[in-house]
Amino acid sequence: MLSNGPSGFSNTPTTKALTILTGLTTLTTVLLGTTTTPKHFNVIKLILFPITYQSTTHLFLGNLILYNIRILERHWGSVKFTSLFIYSTLITTILQGILFYNGIKSSCGPFGFIFSCLIFYMNQIPPSYHIQVLGMTFSDRSFLYFIILQFCLVSGSKSVVAAACGLVTGMIVKYTGIKKWRVNSGLVKLCKKYILPLLQVDPPSRSQNTLPTESTTEPVLAHSEEDIVMLESMGFSRPRIIEALRFSRNDIQRAIAYLLEN
Repeated sequence: MLSNGPSGFSNTPTTKALTILTGLTTLTTVLLGTTTTPKHFNVIKLILFPITYQSTTHLFLGNLILYNIRILERHWGSVKFTSLFIYSTLITTILQGILFYNGIKSSCGPFGFIFSCLIFYMNQIPPSYHIQVLGMTFSDRSFLYFIILQFCLVSGSKSVVAAACGLVTGMIVKYTGIKKWRVNSGLVKLCKKYILPLLQVDPPSRSQNTLPTESTTEPVLAHSEEDIVMLESMGFSRPRIIEALRFSRNDIQRAIAYLLEN
């Protein structure tokens, strides 16, 4: 399994919410589809098309990929990550609709979001380690590449078409001004108040050996409120941010690394 900071869904509420949501919608449609088909079932499937996988195999592989690239949410913050989910889903759905109109079918599910994330993940998140096996070099990403290959081959050409739409969406988002758009601030406040507490995961406990030590003679540096607010938007609590800034002596990159690793 890849090593991308703390295990679990710590500081990744959007990833956790999407994992739960796709699980519920996929299992519900699979169960309803194998029993009696209720009235308007096809209409429900059409509405849930962007967040419902075609099968439980897709569900397992898709959420496994999403779990392994959740570090993007920690790196960006949940607001930017959620914004990417919204506009990548919209763009991919439009592309899939155009292809369907021309007789080309694709698999349902959040392919657009997952493969848009991969565009940014490959570009912004460096490998954690490399190993040599029989003269060939592998990184922690090799496992992810294998899952992606399986994910694309599950439904044959339909999965490949959906994955291609997601990659095109990722390129559109990356090289246009769309990536600057953010979720409405009022909606963000509403989610923080009512939804975030349900999804919040306590950070993993840390041993005393990982806590920063301060010299009693070393002056205490003032922390930039702008840096604190920026790190808070990434989902970290203020006490942990201050601790990380003290440890890194206000080096924001070292502080982020400290928060992700501890």
